[in-house]
Amino acid sequence: EPSAGGYFTAFNCSAVQPEVSTLNYTTWETVANQAVVPLDGGALCAYASTDTHLIIDINGYVAPSGRSRFVPVDPKRLLDTRSSAPLAAGARLGVAVAGPSSPAPLDATAVALNVTVTDAAAEGWVRVFPCDAAEPGVSSVNVRIGGVRANSVIVPVASDGTVCLTSNITSNVIVDITGWFGRNTGYRFIPLTPMRLADTRSFQAAINPAANARPLEAGAVLEVQVAGNRGIPADAKAATVNLVALESPVGGWLRVVPCGAWSDVSNLNYLDPAPVANGANLKLSAKGSICVTSSERTHVIVDVNGVWL
Repeated sequence: EPSAGGYFTAFNCSAVQPEVSTLNYTTWETVANQAVVPLDGGALCAYASTDTHLIIDINGYVAPSGRSRFVPVDPKRLLDTRSSAPLAAGARLGVAVAGPSSPAPLDATAVALNVTVTDAAAEGWVRVFPCDAAEPGVSSVNVRIGGVRANSVIVPVASDGTVCLTSNITSNVIVDITGWFGRNTGYRFIPLTPMRLADTRSFQAAINPAANARPLEAGAVLEVQVAGNRGIPADAKAATVNLVALESPVGGWLRVVPCGAWSDVSNLNYLDPAPVANGANLKLSAKGSICVTSSERTHVIVDVNGVWL
């Protein structure tokens, strides 16, 4: 229910509010985004550029004493109902996210997913949760009728390696995996005061800030250096980022992968020039970078909230 279009930022109550955004919205739009947010004394700060109602749900936390650590993987598609049958309103769909058909082992405690909802029959939501738990009262993705919306989701895994999807609308659903969490394995989280690494409206990328400002062309590659950039640890192996696509004249999608890797997944979908954001927990290339491609000409913003090393 925002009174006008704008953006929302969740951050660690730093003395100077960071220049990043967590999600973008248009007038009266319901939109969700997942974010791993650094804390300050156990609290986070929230800023909105226009009047809006706000809902905050928690899926988990990362603590120095925690035993679960993150194992990033090259993104892989696990489910696409467009090739079978849509998820019906009120139905429950189990998806194997850990085990032989997934990069995550069966003993994974949680998975980092990108969930896309498309061909929605009405305005509504999809929620994702472990199949052996009670269905929660939170939503994971919100979508408008006929629209397409992606959201990053970190969700615990049921003992049989599954998560379940339910919805209050009939729609197609796509599920991609970008990593998993395991006990005493993987990388630990290093929180950062959120910072902007790339904004094609003002510079091409943080690795080349002197380049001329221009949109990312369809099919072109934007390399963004993460490790070792702007004080980020040089040995970072993965990053928690927020992506924004904006000012595109037509609809399309963004794909973000470790540079040098290939994948058929997408990270966010845009329909018009309005800004669209989505979080992601991404593996970095051997040189510590990520590469962004787009199906159409669009401006791109990349912010980082923390890294894994």
